[in-house]
Amino acid sequence: MTDEVLSNDGDNPEVARLIAVLMDDDKDEELRYLAAQTLGKLADSQVVEPLIAALKDGDEWVRQDAAQALGRIHDSRAIEPLLMILKDAAHEVRSSAANALGELSDSRAAAPLIIALQDESISVRSNVVYALQIIGKAAVEPLIAALQDAESEVRHSAIIVLKLIGDNQALPYLERLKLEDKAETWWGDKLTDTGRNIKASPGRFSCHLPLYFRAKNKP
Repeated sequence: MTDEVLSNDGDNPEVARLIAVLMDDDKDEELRYLAAQTLGKLADSQVVEPLIAALKDGDEWVRQDAAQALGRIHDSRAIEPLLMILKDAAHEVRSSAANALGELSDSRAAAPLIIALQDESISVRSNVVYALQIIGKAAVEPLIAALQDAESEVRHSAIIVLKLIGDNQALPYLERLKLEDKAETWWGDKLTDTGRNIKASPGRFSCHLPLYFRAKNKP
């Protein structure tokens, strides 16, 4: 991590100390991810660049907490870096990135998040569903395009999110999908028959919970 990022610490000595801890690779990993968590709670624009730099950290817990912190701060500078770590090797990091992108609610994230509906991790897919719901109407057109995806799980996920968003623009496409693919009729029926104002809630869909909460379990 760079001295240029560290120098952007303003006049607050506590912020400067936390940034220094976050960026010191020799510090204990627990101290560093706790520093990331605390910086996120400060919601101060001067901590955004150090947290973005921490998305490239060698420790996955630091990357994960940096992503979560950026989601809390709601600064658009974090959009592209968070999209990059949707491909992180650690599923916990990808999950936190998806959740943070939902908190940022930026339409630029819609298409990459739809691709992430194919992630092998259920926690990532769950947070992607959550994020797309929060993005809302700006995600509708990419979701409609996803109804033609070759992977049935992506089509099913797109139907669920369109249901949660509740935009009439999607209804003709869903009706057509029901006619063309009888195997997906149940999903379309659920959308058109149960109303358009259903919000994500734990347990509503067995494989797509709205939020994933990670507990750090150190070996």
